Amino acid sequence: MSCNRSIRAGSASAWVTPTLLLAGVCLVSGLVGCGGGGQSGASIAFAVVPLAPPTSAGLGTVVSVAAVVSGGAVAQGVNWTVTCTPGPAKGADCGTITPHTSSGYPATYIVPAGDLTANSVPVGGTVTVTAASTANPSQSVSATIQITVPQTSVAFNQAPPASMLTGATANVVVYASNDPINKGVDLSLDCGSSGGCGSIVPAHTDGTVSSFATYTAPLVVPLVNPVTITATSTADPTQSAVTTVTIKQAPLKIVLSQTPAPNLPVDAATNLTAVVTFDPNDAGVDWTVSCQGTSCGSFNPSHTASGQLTSFTAPPSVPPGSVVTIVAAATTIPTTTATVPVTVTPANLRNDLLNGQYAFLLKGVREGGTWAIAGSLIADGIGNIDVATESYLGNNSTYSLSGTYFVQSDGTGTITLNGAPTGLGYWNNGQQIFQVSVVNSGVMSMEEFDGYYSPTLHVPYGGTLSGTLQQQSVGAFQPLSSSSSYSFLLSGFGPQNGPAFYGGVLNGGSSAFTMDRSIAGVIDSIAGTANLFYDKVNNSSGTGIVNFGYTTNAVSNGVYTFRYYVIDSSHWILIAASSTAGDLQAGHLYLQPSVASGPTGSFAFTEAGATPLPEGSLPLALGGLFSSDALGNVTGVLDANINGTVTSTQVSGNMALTTSGRYILTLTGGAAQQFAVYPTATHGLQMLELDPQMSGVGVALPQTTGASANASMFSGNYAAAYQMLGEINTANGGVGPWDDFLGPLTADGVSNLGGSMALDQFDEVSQAFWTQTPAATLTGNFSAGPQGRFTGSFSIPPLATSQQVLYILDSSTVLSLGLDSGPSTGILQAKQF
Repeated sequence: MSCNRSIRAGSASAWVTPTLLLAGVCLVSGLVGCGGGGQSGASIAFAVVPLAPPTSAGLGTVVSVAAVVSGGAVAQGVNWTVTCTPGPAKGADCGTITPHTSSGYPATYIVPAGDLTANSVPVGGTVTVTAASTANPSQSVSATIQITVPQTSVAFNQAPPASMLTGATANVVVYASNDPINKGVDLSLDCGSSGGCGSIVPAHTDGTVSSFATYTAPLVVPLVNPVTITATSTADPTQSAVTTVTIKQAPLKIVLSQTPAPNLPVDAATNLTAVVTFDPNDAGVDWTVSCQGTSCGSFNPSHTASGQLTSFTAPPSVPPGSVVTIVAAATTIPTTTATVPVTVTPANLRNDLLNGQYAFLLKGVREGGTWAIAGSLIADGIGNIDVATESYLGNNSTYSLSGTYFVQSDGTGTITLNGAPTGLGYWNNGQQIFQVSVVNSGVMSMEEFDGYYSPTLHVPYGGTLSGTLQQQSVGAFQPLSSSSSYSFLLSGFGPQNGPAFYGGVLNGGSSAFTMDRSIAGVIDSIAGTANLFYDKVNNSSGTGIVNFGYTTNAVSNGVYTFRYYVIDSSHWILIAASSTAGDLQAGHLYLQPSVASGPTGSFAFTEAGATPLPEGSLPLALGGLFSSDALGNVTGVLDANINGTVTSTQVSGNMALTTSGRYILTLTGGAAQQFAVYPTATHGLQMLELDPQMSGVGVALPQTTGASANASMFSGNYAAAYQMLGEINTANGGVGPWDDFLGPLTADGVSNLGGSMALDQFDEVSQAFWTQTPAATLTGNFSAGPQGRFTGSFSIPPLATSQQVLYILDSSTVLSLGLDSGPSTGILQAKQF
């Protein structure tokens, strides 16, 4: 076989045939030797530029090459190989190439990436790419490609300002070019002393203009100033960029983050917190008080760290002028102060309203998501709580506490307990603070009022929770009645912080139970047996353990373990200590009617619920009025607020008995279609929404005289309690705006509302965390409507004005539904003292 020498393909030494045009590709044919055999006239050639093998290629790049078989072997195509001696780097190789292509079609050669250093370059710096005829492998052509290391470079795309105040922050963007596998850049600080340069987070970025780090200047000007910020290529540590920032001392500031109530009875106590920022010594706060008299009150302690609680006790008598001025001074610069006046009022306390043994359940949120606490306390009627027992959601232990309280003449009061667990998610210095609003001596609304974020430790303490405090009947600390059935209604969270809601029926004799569940939008029902263990050691607090055992297709021998607290023989509190599947919940268990008859008459209800997110939930709230006849026919109006989307529609449907003590309410025309309904003997109808991807729990109470109410029926002094729900999304920073408030509210029977609320605001997403306002002023109005469905609004600065629907049950009880971007539910109960 004769060969004609023509041109070189790439850098390979090859004989080439005259140029051919095949499949639209301009080609040069070459042979590594001129071996014969195979099909007559067969030859193979690389394509010319741009599909000829290049003379060089950088690490991590992609190259396209093509070759054509001519003669009788065209149909079977081309086989490709790449060979070399790999470099010493871990994972180094010769790269990869498409093993087979049709004749004239490109193969893809991926140059080895390794760690983008010289150690990844093959030995000798080259690889050999070979194309062989599939039909006759002896016909082949090869090219040598020089592998090069691309030069990575680093530059600040967005540098921090040339100078910054202590504690200030700035974004930093660094771009790494020629970084094909995006190893990014490492960021470091230098100021001559470890830990005094501030912080940069994260310390590694991907080196693109869309990723940034945040530099936080130190709280104290460093000894070596300016601070040097160095960005170093992760792929090639020899490449870096440097910028500097001169740090200047920011002026020290002090603010009161928790303020006292504007009016405080003599000898009453309240809690305060001051936060000092830009304190180079981190020396804390000194507390003093002044007035026109000689006895102005006292602090415990009188010196605190920044953000730490102190307790102020009013003087034993009203000072001249009635006003004391509380001063928080920065220890480092005592002339930098924050002050607040407090009016001391006569000893008109009603501590007698809290006298005896009480149990409570509070539900809401803390840092990270859903949370609940339950417990029992004994108040002596004069301001002391000698013993309290508490349980926490997902915690098998119980805790013993003690403390003090005071109740003012308007029924508002403060309970302070000490001895709670400390640390992340628990309580600062083990101290809990609760606000109460008295309905009567046996029932009070209650909210936690001690949430606190430590700016020094970056630790959140406490929660934003609300519920009720109810007097216990000690004589009822007995097992459930074997001749009765009970219903329960619970809420909590499931996997990935998804919303979880439960309802069911428990037979007191057989201990058999059925439970409906909505966990992250998935509806099912389970059945099993409850085993009750009566804790005789702690029976003085009416507490014990109950296990709900069950088996499903997904869970074998599943168990929900609850701690219970007995209110009376018809009412228990349940709070989950643990569960096999990891979902946790808390709620109430009530005695069911002894006579099985369908719910008939007029009812008003509200529901608090959620729709699921992949890692949390969006809030919803429902409310409405409905009537049910003896045949189970239902008509009414349904108001819905689903994460700020509001609808109000007429609905109709049917309520049918399915199993003993459980009904299904089906509605058409509204935002919600199906509920499980569990009648109780003393607390209305417990309701669990069973719509897919949308659920919640609520209570329907009988509407008596309210169905024909006019404005004059809504008149008098009420104890109000509200909870405004927020988003829970661990993928987006945690808990969004969530607000609780309670306090005295007055309706004038015409159109006006007024009151003073203890407002607890929590926002983890914005990093504002907690803001407590002990006496926030409420103003509002209302208008009467048909069937006892009133409308209105109120404003509580700093909250925006809230639009409300009010459901009048009678002259003493009103349910409320908020129609704003943050859904809310509330209850107003006429004061009875």
